[in-house]
Amino acid sequence: MRRHDGWADQEHPVSGGLPGHSTIDMVLLVGDAAHRMRMDRLVPDPQAEADLLDLRADLQERMLRESERGGDPLPRDFHQSLAGDRARAKALRAAPGDDSAWEEVANAYRTATQQEA
Repeated sequence: MRRHDGWADQEHPVSGGLPGHSTIDMVLLVGDAAHRMRMDRLVPDPQAEADLLDLRADLQERMLRESERGGDPLPRDFHQSLAGDRARAKALRAAPGDDSAWEEVANAYRTATQQEA
């Protein structure tokens, strides 16, 4: 019994002609998406923004592991950015869904980035 489309057996089924992205490219793209989400909506969806920040933090953790294994060196403030994204995502997930908790979210981010400094 066949469980997938025929093109899935090809070497480059769908994405063969698309350019590849590095992890840093994806971090930048996800950051841009989170920024656009905040700019496009008066009160962005806190859960959606938290999802994007968690994805960006996951990508940053991947970059950290790659760097520790002899990859490219990371910027000095890299750990601050990673800690800030995780703290902001956690605070957003705890937010009630309206704009009443934005100061708490901002404080969580500031606290996390200052601790990593």
